Amino acid sequence: MVKYGIKIIIISIAVLSNIEGMGQQLSSYNLEYLPQRSYLNPSFIPHSKIHVGIPLFSGVSHNYSNNGFTYSDLIKKGGNDSLYMDVKNAINQLNNSNRINYDLEIELFSVGFRKGKNYFSFNATEKAQFTFSYSRALIEFLYYGNAPTAGTTQILNPSVEGNHYREYGISWAREITSKIKGGAKLKYLYGMEHVSSKGSGVSIYTDPNDFTITANSDLMVYTSGVDSSTKFNNYAFGRENKGFAIDLGFTYKPIQQIEITGAALDMGSITWKSNVTNYSTTTQQGSFTYNGINLNEFVNNDSTSAEEYLSDLADSLYTSFDIQTTHESFKQKLPLKLYVSASYLLTPRYRINVVLRNKKFDVGNQTDYQLSFTGKSSTWFNYTIGMNKINKSSATLGGGFTLNFKNDQIYFVSDNVPGLIDWKKSNNTGFRAGINLMFGTKPKYMKPPQPVLAPAASSAP
Repeated sequence: MVKYGIKIIIISIAVLSNIEGMGQQLSSYNLEYLPQRSYLNPSFIPHSKIHVGIPLFSGVSHNYSNNGFTYSDLIKKGGNDSLYMDVKNAINQLNNSNRINYDLEIELFSVGFRKGKNYFSFNATEKAQFTFSYSRALIEFLYYGNAPTAGTTQILNPSVEGNHYREYGISWAREITSKIKGGAKLKYLYGMEHVSSKGSGVSIYTDPNDFTITANSDLMVYTSGVDSSTKFNNYAFGRENKGFAIDLGFTYKPIQQIEITGAALDMGSITWKSNVTNYSTTTQQGSFTYNGINLNEFVNNDSTSAEEYLSDLADSLYTSFDIQTTHESFKQKLPLKLYVSASYLLTPRYRINVVLRNKKFDVGNQTDYQLSFTGKSSTWFNYTIGMNKINKSSATLGGGFTLNFKNDQIYFVSDNVPGLIDWKKSNNTGFRAGINLMFGTKPKYMKPPQPVLAPAASSAP
């Protein structure tokens, strides 16, 4: 039973990596012709006078990362092309602590325009963020059982943090001086679902003589909207989960060849009030002792009796851990994101960039890195290629481009281009793509150089 359960857990983790489709890609940061890069730093001013995002088509972004095992570490091909699960191999790839991230963004609408040295913009974006942190000890305990850790205390402290909300943002960027640009974005947040956990988790001690398990707990789980069904209008617009956040950013050029930027995003929170159910358990001094399943009672009975036995066991666990259920509203901060970058301009059209991104969770934080090269034409083409190290996994090759026509733009960005194809061996995969309407860019296509005529010599009178 235990091994069957852990196989389901591991398969679920692996299947997530099969999703092809962190919100913004890190490779978007230095694509100067992409209006949506201002979501990463509100001081970035688009090069067009006006931009309009086509509803549902201007920006679809997803990002998945798992710094533990990959799909191919678990699913193997045997004889006759049959597939089998190599669970032990997957466990061997795990770190002491592991994290799964999944972010999805769908831009519903956006518009922006330039006014003198200012740029104003508005966006409505659907966002979903999910993070699951787990230890190698947890997976090993669930799969191998408690015998290998007899006589020791194991701390099993998985944590989860997930949000689904809609963002309405108003942004202002301004060229303060020839060297400094600043920007700010105010955001109203409408929450739809949330789940998060807090606490040190569950500690388990296995007696080395009779293998009795003694457990203590310190765990709180907060949920909103995950256990209810309602009509679409009420779900999409009628919930009472409201919040606010602010983004701040700057761009600084100490000299013409060097550009330094920084941004702090999602400084805010959502107060969750609708369909709230919270669970908590805090026990000490070995309040729960488990002696194992009585196989005689479990096996030598019909299916109804076995089901009742397991149900009684679950009730016993619930009672022993003293799980309390409440329905009080709560406030949850958004995961704070910090960006810092430095660029060296080789020429007005080519630059080398270094970007650092830090994301703070309820439990720990994550820092990602990028080294990239970007280039651009006068107005119609912008591209980037670079190496990214995300979620403590192996470095990946990222890239992207924007292609501007007369009044429209298409773009595509990914932090792991090979991973889009060979996703089974990748720890992360994702992309951002869309179509924008752009006005005031005046694309100029390349023309052959024209001969320069020397001025005619004047004749003496």
